Amino acid sequence: MQSRIELWKALIRHWTRMLIGHSYAHAARGVGPGFQPGELQDYYRNYSTKAKWKGAVDRSNFPLVQEPGGTPFHDPLTLVQKALGHWSCWLATSRREEKHYKQFLSLAGWIVRNQETQGSWKLPSMEKPCYTAPYSALTQGQAISVLVRAFSVTLEEVYLEAARGGLRFMLKPLQEGGTCRVTPEGLILEEYPQNRSNTVLNGWISALYGLYDFLLIADQADVRKALEASLEALAIHLPKYNVGYWSFYDTSGTLASPYYHCVHITQLEALGRTFPRYSNLFNQVRACFQNQMASSVCCARAFMVKVFQKVRRPPITLLLPAPTRKLNR
Repeated sequence: MQSRIELWKALIRHWTRMLIGHSYAHAARGVGPGFQPGELQDYYRNYSTKAKWKGAVDRSNFPLVQEPGGTPFHDPLTLVQKALGHWSCWLATSRREEKHYKQFLSLAGWIVRNQETQGSWKLPSMEKPCYTAPYSALTQGQAISVLVRAFSVTLEEVYLEAARGGLRFMLKPLQEGGTCRVTPEGLILEEYPQNRSNTVLNGWISALYGLYDFLLIADQADVRKALEASLEALAIHLPKYNVGYWSFYDTSGTLASPYYHCVHITQLEALGRTFPRYSNLFNQVRACFQNQMASSVCCARAFMVKVFQKVRRPPITLLLPAPTRKLNR
């Protein structure tokens, strides 16, 4: 009973910080200011705020997170996104700020050192029965985006080889413990691999950008084929994420929070700029989501439905920055 009470206290604090804009996990906004399709510059989303970590760190200054009442640990996705934040901040200074560059390479080094032999990064928070494996296409894709950028500025093969390993695992079918779902429509990249199909839209799109970023460094036929197959599947499934007054977070009927509805708008803007062949579809759905966001009626309805869903089905996984203090890990 005590642990359940602590969970709900943590959830309420987490949701409050998210609503007032103080949540680290929900800080990234808009397309990357230096994003240029066809160039390995800024990440497609603006992750600059991710460079500012306010939680606990270990002796090497790497962020530590924890589940409510749990033990602090390293979360690969948190470190990957912080690396993208430092990269964006470094570019914003015309590549002059040494601090952000060093932090970026330090985190890229952590990603290389902590990659499993099969090319994956294990997520301790996903070691739960509901998931087929503790791996995520989101983490794989964003780690690849970090690694190819590290290679682009250092030309050190260790980063490119790690990116290749990450790709191989990300494109491994779910039945083999990977994060890719092979369907007649094409390839679906799963943020939370489960036996039942339940695809998170924002995670799929970010994983897809891992494929795209890799191709800017190494134009491999198999990777290009996978990217095209995933784009084809996304084009078919995208309209299903429109509930009529708001966007779905996933294919199980979970409504997106206001934050993730905005993320969908940002992602569709970037996709429309990146892939001209599908730009009409991406821009059309984006315009629809923007009109929903501009409607007070749609916003009110979405808020009430989302509150009901949150109370009825609390999240399976909740990661929070560990309390601020230096820990010897």
